[in-house]
Amino acid sequence: MQFSDAHYKALAIEAIRQAHPTAVTATFETSDQNYYGFFLTGLIDSEGEEIEPTDAVQGEVNEYVEGLDWDGVMGEDVHGYASVELRER
Repeated sequence: MQFSDAHYKALAIEAIRQAHPTAVTATFETSDQNYYGFFLTGLIDSEGEEIEPTDAVQGEVNEYVEGLDWDGVMGEDVHGYASVELRER
């Protein structure tokens, strides 16, 4: 069964929420692939402090987002960066 990009993004966000409940924002960058693929670059808590993602969650999240189209659900900017809100601040 093939899932949509939105479904894979939702799986990635849920994995982050479960592993890092204090994180409110996840940051991503585009990969070096041809017009698809992201990787998790960091997490930010409600105080604006950076949280280091665990290796396990980073690996799981990257599996979900490595095949997403660049011009898709992540909302990246012209420089290839995306920030995703995980919960209300």
